[in-house]
Amino acid sequence: MTDGERVEAIAAFIGARLQHPRPECNGRNPRVSTIKVDQYKSKFGYVRIYARLADPEEVLKARAERPGDLGMLSPEDAHARCLKHDARHYRRCYLDMVNLVPELYGKVCSQADYHELLFPTYEELAAWLVANELNPTIGVNYDSFAFMRSHCGVQTNDELKEFLRVIYDEQGTPRGV
Repeated sequence: MTDGERVEAIAAFIGARLQHPRPECNGRNPRVSTIKVDQYKSKFGYVRIYARLADPEEVLKARAERPGDLGMLSPEDAHARCLKHDARHYRRCYLDMVNLVPELYGKVCSQADYHELLFPTYEELAAWLVANELNPTIGVNYDSFAFMRSHCGVQTNDELKEFLRVIYDEQGTPRGV
């Protein structure tokens, strides 16, 4: 199997895992996440998955399915809880794959929509944030910090760093990286 074929299979696997519900026999709540995956593919030899964490329609469905849990929260609080859960799930799906094929880390993670969730450690992410915070448009045509803040549902760069620190602390470091 060529690297291109492997990358294509990896994209399909991660894309399905990000949103695929668990069988009901695995627990009361078969919903794994509120991530909406629009498309997954190999693009120019890289994994490319177009996804939204805490998609509003998916959060609404989850609130209806769990009236005693998410349904009791305000829509904003339910969205915030789903966003945090989805960020953990997103990181876990990608990094579990990286643990299986560490030699393809760059091809799996570098083109991810939520690349800020996929650095091997929080320390590496923090160094990248510090290096790019003063000039957030380096190498891109948009304000990457504004983009990341909107991804993570926060208003300031300090809130962004805290949100990401919590996600990284709870997930640990991938084995193969």
